[in-house]
Amino acid sequence: MKDGFLLSGARVADLAAYRASGGGGAIETAVSMGPAMVRQEVLLSGLRGRGGGGFRTGRKWTGVVESGPAPRFAVCNAAEGEPGTFKDRVLLAHNPYVVLEGLVIAALAVEATDAYIATKRSYVEQASRLRVAIEEMHAASLTAGVTLHLVEGPDDYLFGEEKALLEVIEGRDPLPRILPPYEHGLFATSAVTGWESGTALVESAIEHPNPTAVNNAE
Repeated sequence: MKDGFLLSGARVADLAAYRASGGGGAIETAVSMGPAMVRQEVLLSGLRGRGGGGFRTGRKWTGVVESGPAPRFAVCNAAEGEPGTFKDRVLLAHNPYVVLEGLVIAALAVEATDAYIATKRSYVEQASRLRVAIEEMHAASLTAGVTLHLVEGPDDYLFGEEKALLEVIEGRDPLPRILPPYEHGLFATSAVTGWESGTALVESAIEHPNPTAVNNAE
């Protein structure tokens, strides 16, 4: 992928314009390949996360699948909060469809049926564009059976930390959990491994950790 590819051309106005430029084809390819081959191809590509850690994306997705049985989830972290950082906001304003297509592929790769994209509610334009894009993609049956959800969270700096982001998706304050998302994912029930309180047995959370893949919007 050449530099500037994600921001090339004019702002993508709607789903029709995105599809006219070839958008949606990657989802079709992912469906035809199957989850295991998608994970392998992404691993071989050398693609790395853009959230700062640079972890290999294919390895992360494979680790999520190996961490436990379904349900699993995929999450897009679009809650960037580093001072002076705005790349995700620019991307979402320019072309939310390409981000959502990537999120669908991530969900397919980790064998999830639900995927979430989380951003700050103060990012009004970006959230609005995402909301419309999600509705369009669902209406066009372009999500390969994956249900997309938009979550708008607070301006807190910690919201951008992946474990804290999961807490916000679940309706709580952005406080980082103890365990990483592949060990303690979305809606996993545990009274001790997260900040939340609950009545479920710890053994239940170990058996059903709901492994979750979290990747940056870019």
